[in-house]
This record gives sequence, structure tokens and C-alpha cells, in this order.
Amino acid sequence: MQAVTDSAPSFFDRLPEVLTRTLREGLLWVLGAVALLLVLSLLTFDPADPGFAYTGEPGQVTNLIGPLGAWVADVLLLLFGGPAYLWPVVVFGLGWWLFRGQPEVDGGGRASLLLRSAGFIATLVSSCALATMHFPQGMLRNTAGGILGSVVGTAIENAMGNAAEAHGKATKSLEESGGGEDTEHMPELPPSVPGDVKQKLEDAFSNKSD
Repeated sequence: MQAVTDSAPSFFDRLPEVLTRTLREGLLWVLGAVALLLVLSLLTFDPADPGFAYTGEPGQVTNLIGPLGAWVADVLLLLFGGPAYLWPVVVFGLGWWLFRGQPEVDGGGRASLLLRSAGFIATLVSSCALATMHFPQGMLRNTAGGILGSVVGTAIENAMGNAAEAHGKATKSLEESGGGEDTEHMPELPPSVPGDVKQKLEDAFSNKSD
């Protein structure tokens, strides 16, 4: 009896070797061309061209890929800002991954794809947030990190601001209480103070009281 394998054969494994090689090469060329078109459409983006968020003015479209390129570039830059240039890299990387074939060790092909997808999402989100926080808007319709960067970057800035404000209030309360005569009890801290900060303040107050 033949041993039962843990993973089912992929679509390419069911095809003849010559046909499989041809399909892989075809996918690489197609996705490579798509990636190149995306790069050209992003590089030749003009806010005056008609797109997703702007109807445009009558006349010739300046985008090198035409109206479709202007529309795609407008969508990508509106959503992701400057990090939208990561998408052509991902498209070409997908074509190269399919061309090379999925790894066959312990079903690592699917796990590797999921891991790389999660890594790309994390990279895209963090890049959009950092672009929004540190770079000017320029010719883009939204922030330098697009709508995604605006949402995530603003949330990060608000969280850091609240933490700094709570830390400042707690430090001020500790200093004011230490200057008086009654130093037996530490003043109550705001609920927004992080646990590690609160613990350090309590330790400092107890050492000062001793």
C-alpha cells in the first residue's frame, strides 16, 4: 500500500511537466507586465487627470497608461499614499513565487504564503502610518500615507499624546505631594496611567517616604 501524504497535490502538480512550465512562465510574464504598468501609472500620476476621487478636466490624460492608469493610480495613492509603490513589488513577487513553485517541505507552501502576506500587511500599515506622521502631503489628495496612514497614524499620535499627558499629571501629583508635610500616602493616579508607569511611581514614592 502507498503511504498517504499529508498534503494534496497542487494544481500544477496535476498537469504535465511541459504544460506546467509554460503556465508558470506565462504567469511570470503577465504579472511582471502588470507590475510594470502599475509602476508607470504611479510615476506619471497627475492630480488633474480624471480618476476615482476627481472627475478631471476635458482634454488629454497625461498618465502614461491612459485613463485606466490614471484611475488605478488615483485609487492606490488615495488609499496608501507613497507606500502604494509596494504593490508593484508584491505583484511581481507573486509571479516569481508561482514561477519558482511552492516549497514541498511539510506543506510549507501555504504556510509561507500566509506568513509573507501577514508580513506585507504589517509593512504596508506601518509604512503608511510613518509616512503620514513624518512626510508632507505634497501632490497627493490625502496624507503622505493615504487614508490608511491617516487613520493609523492619527490613532498612534493620540495614544502617545494621552500616555505622555497621563505621565505628566502623575509626575506632577507626585512632586506636589512630596513637597508637603503629609507623605504617608501616595495620591490617587488617573485611570489612564499605564500599569508599568504606575508601579514605578509607587516604588519611587515608597523609597522617598522611607
